[in-house]
Amino acid sequence: MELALNAVQFSYTAAEKPQLSVDALSLSSGTHWALVGPNGSGKSTLLQLLAGRFAPQQGLLTLDGNAFGQDLQPSQFFQQVAFASQDAEASIVASLIEDEVAFGPRNLGLAPTLVQQRVRAALNAVGLGSIASQRTDALSGGQLQRLQLAGLLALHPQFLLLDEVTSSLNAAAAQTIRQLLYKGDPAACGQLLSTHDIVEVCQAQQVVLMYEGRIQRVLSPQQLFEDEALWCLMGYHRSFLGQAARALALTHKPVAAITNPKSCMQAWHQACFPVPSMPSHATSHPAPEGLTLHKVTLASETGVLLKDVSFIVPAGQITLLLGASGAGKTCTCRVAAGLLAADKGQASLQGMPVKAGMVAYSAQRSEDMLFCDQVAEDVAYGPRLAGLSGEALRMRVEEALAAVGLDESLALRSPYELSGGQRRKAALAAVIAQQAPALICDEPCANLDPQGVVQVVKALAAQASAGAAVLVTTHDPEPWLQVAHQVVILETGAVIWQGSPYELVAQAPLASSAAGEPLSLRLRRQLAAGRESHPAKLQNLSNSPNTGEGAL
Repeated sequence: MELALNAVQFSYTAAEKPQLSVDALSLSSGTHWALVGPNGSGKSTLLQLLAGRFAPQQGLLTLDGNAFGQDLQPSQFFQQVAFASQDAEASIVASLIEDEVAFGPRNLGLAPTLVQQRVRAALNAVGLGSIASQRTDALSGGQLQRLQLAGLLALHPQFLLLDEVTSSLNAAAAQTIRQLLYKGDPAACGQLLSTHDIVEVCQAQQVVLMYEGRIQRVLSPQQLFEDEALWCLMGYHRSFLGQAARALALTHKPVAAITNPKSCMQAWHQACFPVPSMPSHATSHPAPEGLTLHKVTLASETGVLLKDVSFIVPAGQITLLLGASGAGKTCTCRVAAGLLAADKGQASLQGMPVKAGMVAYSAQRSEDMLFCDQVAEDVAYGPRLAGLSGEALRMRVEEALAAVGLDESLALRSPYELSGGQRRKAALAAVIAQQAPALICDEPCANLDPQGVVQVVKALAAQASAGAAVLVTTHDPEPWLQVAHQVVILETGAVIWQGSPYELVAQAPLASSAAGEPLSLRLRRQLAAGRESHPAKLQNLSNSPNTGEGAL
């Protein structure tokens, strides 16, 4: 079976020139492709065109040669083609997990016993089988992503069109989903996965490169990382794992070996890439008082969410909050921001109990933060409430947008005309513009391309340097290692580890946690160990200029 676009042009309004043009693209059953490109390049639009969600102004969408809406009725098409949105929460229609997954099969008219079988199998496959009877509104962002995928799997489609379905997952969960997609029952489907994850790019059979609304190339992962111009165009030279994939390609090793730290380490040295430094050791001098959580406990109808959570986010420093999906990170952030009342304990800022509005807060779902007609108005909202106006307000907005790398041409656009990554940047700009004494950012780099990650890390590091207490939740601590000061790991609502970024890499506490240790940390630790074992040899390697620009 083949899903195809032919001579397609699409724009969101009739007055605009085509924002996306596709001469030809076809996806066959059993093929696993990655869709890559910078934020705003048209990846989500392309997926929605392939999924029949948008109708092109010109061209055809076909399934096995049958044109959608002409030879093929929508009801027939949607039984074969399933789409997972980047915004998993927006796709949820039921109040219970098992009912959400059953929604599709029931609408296919399947027998109740068969529906039950499909629901059970799909939830077990994504790791949610044990909580099938729980409410969907109690799930974390990562759990919602897995639930959305389970709903698609229960349909038994021929094609899966997936828009960044692992962007909010911890390392262990993301690996489980990749194994499921590539080696489980869904492997027989044709898959097109939009992603910024280097591992997913390397493991794809083919890669579709999007740039400025057009498909630039369709090529193998090997060809992508061998081509320096394309490697840089996609921003992978700014990613630690992107450089590891480049090293594999340059030394004629399959880039799919990126999941093997030993192979990556050998390739890194053979390619004469500089050995990345370990994060600096924690400093011993006391930091100024900032944001404090003291013995915070929180419960819900389903059980205890937080248990005696205590840690300090010092002023002028970045603290990383890590943990598996559902560990309690977002609940902790909401308590710390004064948006959720703890049952016991308290959050305080500079010695005063935190109340709503004292802390600048960026939610995990950026759509929840944007409510004005224009991006610039959203960014100006907080400073205007604080009394800023006129030229000072205009400059504050411009500076915040520039800090996160959001082009000024987008300032007068509606937030809902932006890509998912651009909306996240807009929400972060609104937080930065407040110049609050404390900032809490829940997954600020989710859905961002490598260039965007660098910009956001730099922007929040600048806020810390200016004296703010900054708390960041993330499933990928690697980009933050050189700017963060401390790390806190949560598991089932309790703090299980605290330490410095150096200790996070050296001691590997994530390896024994439910979250799992990201590949990038394992590779960084092995490279550092190799430097210590062969200091003279690796010193020579580290002096080699044979690598692209990037922050290691």
